[in-house]
Amino acid sequence: MGSNQIQPIAQQGNLPALVVALNDRLRSISTALTAASVVAPSPQALAPEVALFVIGTLAIESDAAPHLYLPSAWTPSRMAAYVKQAPTGSGLTFRISVGGSNWSPATIPAGQTSVIVQAPGSIQPATPVVLSVTAVGTTLPGSDLAVFFYQ
Repeated sequence: MGSNQIQPIAQQGNLPALVVALNDRLRSISTALTAASVVAPSPQALAPEVALFVIGTLAIESDAAPHLYLPSAWTPSRMAAYVKQAPTGSGLTFRISVGGSNWSPATIPAGQTSVIVQAPGSIQPATPVVLSVTAVGTTLPGSDLAVFFYQ
């Protein structure tokens, strides 16, 4: 293949490994949500509506992920957060703010990789949804945070 040609995705470095890891993580998320349900929900109920991501080693920071803006009012039923590497020494705490107001704080306990909490209310259209990390593990901070919102 000439040097000016585009390489197939499989030859572009770590992208395939990232896709495989993401697919594996999404399968584990689906399994965890199914196990956490008292009544088995329909497959459509397992699909997250929106998500926020913080890639890499976590640190205390405001606006840790790009802001999310919804086109219409929406009331999620629950919020699930997952990390690739669990925090150790202490839990990972983050806060979701909607329109500048504290909407939902949550903590992934030390040594754990997930938490599922009830969503506290509705999100109005064109209102910024912001993710801030307020505490990380003291021995290992944790890495690759994904926060999913479900209908």
